[in-house]
Amino acid sequence: MTTPTSPADNPATDTPVSAASNAAPWGHQHPNCKGEAAIAFFVSDLARTIETHLVGKEVDAEVLGQAQQAVDRLLAIYVALQAAPYAFQDQRITLSIAMQERADGPAFPYVALNTSERLEGLIIDMQERERLGLG
Repeated sequence: MTTPTSPADNPATDTPVSAASNAAPWGHQHPNCKGEAAIAFFVSDLARTIETHLVGKEVDAEVLGQAQQAVDRLLAIYVALQAAPYAFQDQRITLSIAMQERADGPAFPYVALNTSERLEGLIIDMQERERLGLG
């Protein structure tokens, strides 16, 4: 068995973007990141990852590819933690550029997140519980 020599070698301690990009701790680093709480932490980390890689940038294939790699790393971190294997194991989130039609002008591009069915369902359920104050 090999011992990780740097955070990049250990997905459980790695982050999807460099630590310098945002000093606040990541959700997956929180001691309570397990079970259903891990799903909430994941949603927060996912939003942070997307924001870091896409907001305010001209999205082209290279930028989209870098964002996809960061999302893949984030998902790998949650799988490695085994905080909620039923939620993250064998799941995926794929980024793509889609077009949004507008009644008052030309269509415009946006980044779509295509999430595997089980993970999407768990995220929606968690968000609904939080909305109802049950989370």
